[in-house]
Formats: sequence, structure tokens, C-alpha cells
Amino acid sequence: MRIGLVLAWLFIASQVVLIVYSRFIPERFFCWAPFDEQTVYTINVVIDGDSLSMEEVEKRYRYSPDAIEPRAIDNIFSIVEQYEKTYGKTDNAKVSITYSTNGHPSKTWYYPQ
Repeated sequence: MRIGLVLAWLFIASQVVLIVYSRFIPERFFCWAPFDEQTVYTINVVIDGDSLSMEEVEKRYRYSPDAIEPRAIDNIFSIVEQYEKTYGKTDNAKVSITYSTNGHPSKTWYYPQ
């Protein structure tokens, strides 16, 4: 019984630490807060002067290139950046993500920056 109680408290403490930590990073993977952002976005990719189609972009990142993201937009930035730094590093792709969070004016994120 005592070990179970200790494990329960350790679990709860770890959750509190992760939730507090997640409030200070853009991705917020460990945050249990409800989705408080709705971001409309479009991913555009140009390789050697040729724009990829929406289907090619989706195949490249395994993520919808034109949708609504209910989590932080930084999650998508992270997916693109990780792909381009690994599998796509020899492609010299130029990526732009145009997005609008919660109806605010559109912004554009670029890779490479």
C-alpha cells in the first residue's frame, strides 16, 4: 500500500512539473490545457525553382499542407524543420508557412530562416 501511494504521488508530481514546463515552451506537448488556439495554415515548398503540389507536400511531411491546427503552430514548424534537417537536407527546399491564429492577421514562417 505504501509503495502504491508513493508511486501515485510521484506520478502526480511529474505531471505538475511537465505542465509547468510546457507553459514556457512553444510546442506544449505535455500541456493538458484545452486547445486554446485555432490556426489556419498553408505550407508551400519550392525545390529547385519548382513548387510542390499539395499532395507532394503532404507526402513529404506526412501532414496536411492546408488545414486548421488545433494546437500550437510551433508543432508544424517543428515537423517541417526536423524533416528538412534530416531527410530533406540535400534538397535545398525553401519552405513557407502562412498562418493565422485565432483570426489575427496572417504571418509567414520561413525555412531556412
